[in-house]
Amino acid sequence: MQDNAAASGKLPMLFSPIKLRSVTARNRIVASPMCQYRSEDGGPNDWQLAHLGRLAIGGCGIIFGEETAVEARGRKTYTCAGIYDDKHIAEYRRINDFLKANGATPAIQLGHSGRKGSCHDAIKDWAPLNAEDAIDGFEPWTAIGPSAVPQTPAHPLPRAMTEEDIAAVIQAFVDSAIRSEKAGYDIVEIHGAHGYLIHQFLSPLTNKRNDGYGGSRENRMRFALEVTKAVRAVWPDDKPLFYRVSAIDGPGGMWMIDDTIALAVALKDCGVDIVDCSAGGIVGSASKAQLPRLPGFNVPFSQRIRKEADIPTMAVGLITEGEQAERILQTGQADPCRWTKRPGNGRSSRTSPVFISLAGACCRIWLPKSAARSLTWLRLQAFAGPALHNRPMPRLKLVSFSSAVSSRLSTHPRMCALTPSYRVNCTRHSSKCALPASAPVATSSNCLPIGSPAFHSALWGTDATPQTPRCSLRATRHAGLPAPKLS
Repeated sequence: MQDNAAASGKLPMLFSPIKLRSVTARNRIVASPMCQYRSEDGGPNDWQLAHLGRLAIGGCGIIFGEETAVEARGRKTYTCAGIYDDKHIAEYRRINDFLKANGATPAIQLGHSGRKGSCHDAIKDWAPLNAEDAIDGFEPWTAIGPSAVPQTPAHPLPRAMTEEDIAAVIQAFVDSAIRSEKAGYDIVEIHGAHGYLIHQFLSPLTNKRNDGYGGSRENRMRFALEVTKAVRAVWPDDKPLFYRVSAIDGPGGMWMIDDTIALAVALKDCGVDIVDCSAGGIVGSASKAQLPRLPGFNVPFSQRIRKEADIPTMAVGLITEGEQAERILQTGQADPCRWTKRPGNGRSSRTSPVFISLAGACCRIWLPKSAARSLTWLRLQAFAGPALHNRPMPRLKLVSFSSAVSSRLSTHPRMCALTPSYRVNCTRHSSKCALPASAPVATSSNCLPIGSPAFHSALWGTDATPQTPRCSLRATRHAGLPAPKLS
């Protein structure tokens, strides 16, 4: 890894390029894999093109597609992504060509669901498929795992893998890595976290084997290391290989941080370039890790692994502020940072992140589905410093909306208000807001359409439309907090 001259003062580290082997990403912002449940027989379509394309247009450095299964039975659902067939190569290539044309570095996360397979998608809360679903064309399949230990009491028993099964899955990772290179990916990440198959081999909770793949920590690490060595052998030497870990199992878990450090040391010897540090998932949801859900809650894992295993790491977990990410990088707690779209993780199942090109500015609006009920006010805050574009910051004002406008925003994000004089139409929180009660309430008639001349005038203090990106704006929900004093 080669760090560019971020310390020169011209750019924050977050916005400085990072070189990994021969691959140079334009900055250290990484879009996490976000399962979309929109794939068709494993392959992507226009949905993924739009979803990932907007991240490239918005300026993200490295963009991961969703967790991608290496074989059909390795999907969680029928709508999960996969790269287990040669027909998928051209489908992913189309998307990656677009990402590269817009300056981003495409990355793929290869994984296998193991015992988590044969389920419905997020709409039905990943309920296991049953015989009735077969009538609708969603026939359940027998999931596999290191041992016959079900995901939950409601899930069917997985079949304990034989050594022949293990060899077949390792070969599937190899074949998928080869397809990934042909599809135009510059980075491959092996998904060894969140209760997926590799993690199932690592944890004593799910690995009850008494052969060479179970028992001692070294034996339980064997499958993970064999997969990694096999992928590294076919992945081009000039392209980086990442590996995602769950630093700890989660509630009631038995795989702990010391185990992960030992794994990271071994992964480094296998040719892994970055360890991507997450947590949890072996029992229940990956969002229920055994630690407080505070900003940057996984960063201490990243810092310790980076120091004690002497390997570059990537941090993730409620990294939502530019200043926060910059501190993580400057203090040596991680190398790149994965950006969080909502409190929880990188997924978008509970929010509607919208990336809108403003003919020069990039506006990100995060709107929970409960916005119509509980959104009290929004704060627009500059993300990039003036030094980034050598221009004074735009005039940013407090923004607040009535519940009716909030409801429209959740489905029609082209309406926005930029004004210091709107008050909050919410009896529960209005007493804690800094705006006077006499201030008018925002309505659709006095909101400014994004991209209009009036919008640019309010944003930039001029009617002139910027010709180059100047800053990134983030609209964030704040409930029950005093309004910031913005100039």
